[in-house]
Amino acid sequence: MPEAIVLAGGHSMRMRPEWKWSKALLMFGRHPLLDIQIYWLQDHGFDHVVVATDENTYRLWSAITKTEGDIDVSLEWKKLGTSGAVLRAGDYVSDRKVYVMNVDDILQQYSPMELYNSLEKGGIVALHKPKIGYGLARIKNGLVTRFQEKPTIKYWVSCGHYVFRRDIIRDYFTLEGDLEREVLPVLARERQLQGYKVRTPWITINTYKDYLEALERLRFKRRQTAL
Repeated sequence: MPEAIVLAGGHSMRMRPEWKWSKALLMFGRHPLLDIQIYWLQDHGFDHVVVATDENTYRLWSAITKTEGDIDVSLEWKKLGTSGAVLRAGDYVSDRKVYVMNVDDILQQYSPMELYNSLEKGGIVALHKPKIGYGLARIKNGLVTRFQEKPTIKYWVSCGHYVFRRDIIRDYFTLEGDLEREVLPVLARERQLQGYKVRTPWITINTYKDYLEALERLRFKRRQTAL
């Protein structure tokens, strides 16, 4: 039975003053973002979902959530970082591998089973080529010869979706700290980390402006298909 951990404990500091609660509680219509991500996982066969979050976010989310099914909540008694959150949430997982994702990284048009079934090493990370938030200018002899508004960069970056073997979580994840800084570099150095290129749209919410843009993109998608 595929299992997943949703990391939903961020404090959304870059969204203030417009939003002061966790990004997991951002509303998309009648549903908080955390619900939308859980629905997405369930629709793709992930029958058991573990939500890793803090007590305050859980209290607010439990008052508005409409989710059903096999859902566990792993509460942080203090700020652990993404590595510690996964390590603690791993206690609720029984399969030999688990899908891990950030609540604010939306990959609605891609199936998480693609990443889940591609795991051959200790871990695998979904990669994407993002657009930069600035206009790119090419200059020759003091003149701009080409200008591109917010182009897609040529480098692959992590888009916040992973699959890890449970023994890797047990042996490499630290109780405090971020997996992006503490874990992934070590796994890469030891040749235990695969990369999987995702070419469908990726929406990441870092600022309140990102949230407003995500609302528009997902609203348009709902007019075409179903969210």
